[in-house]
Amino acid sequence: MSREQLLSEVTSHARKLERRATYHAVLHGRYKLLSVVSDAGLMAASITLAIFSFMDRDFFMALHIPPDNAKVIIGVFSIIITIYSVVAWKYDWRLMAEVHGRALSKVVSLKHDARCLILSKETIEDEMKKFCSRSIAEQHELPQIAESQFLRLKNYHLRKMLLSKFIDKYGGRGFIVNFLLFHLAMLFCSKKWTQILTERHGDEDAEVTKSSR
Repeated sequence: MSREQLLSEVTSHARKLERRATYHAVLHGRYKLLSVVSDAGLMAASITLAIFSFMDRDFFMALHIPPDNAKVIIGVFSIIITIYSVVAWKYDWRLMAEVHGRALSKVVSLKHDARCLILSKETIEDEMKKFCSRSIAEQHELPQIAESQFLRLKNYHLRKMLLSKFIDKYGGRGFIVNFLLFHLAMLFCSKKWTQILTERHGDEDAEVTKSSR
């Protein structure tokens, strides 16, 4: 392969890595939030159950709760804690956040190496071949994206790129203003901005655009 062909392949890898970085960043943030909310909810339910377990009749009377209903309340909180624990154990959002966090770090590192190769004028062919082989091998080791999430993540990445292009073209108004104007442009001129994205990123990103509709 010629140097131009290898450079084109490295550029293709860089685009794929850009998308994978978006996917894993979104999933890392989502699972981390679910983990925090789950832990906080479980802790709140456990504290409430502990408080109710040691309170006497006067405490429940002060809260206008019939003392006979105290056992029912304690039972309800026990069931909530049990269900919460089973769900948290089954999905293990903390572990999923860590998995996608490590994947994001690996993808960012590969993307940085690709960028260095693309921008360097002294890059030799062997280095580009080694990078392409390493990129393929390491991407195969990344956690798979569920089919139910794939198209949404692709669509999110597409909109992120369009927003970036919009800010590059019409920047200087502040992020919030640009954000609002961007969504108005997407609402009324979505075909125009999709065409702009296609012209900028080539056929590969045009395919992403079609798959995201």
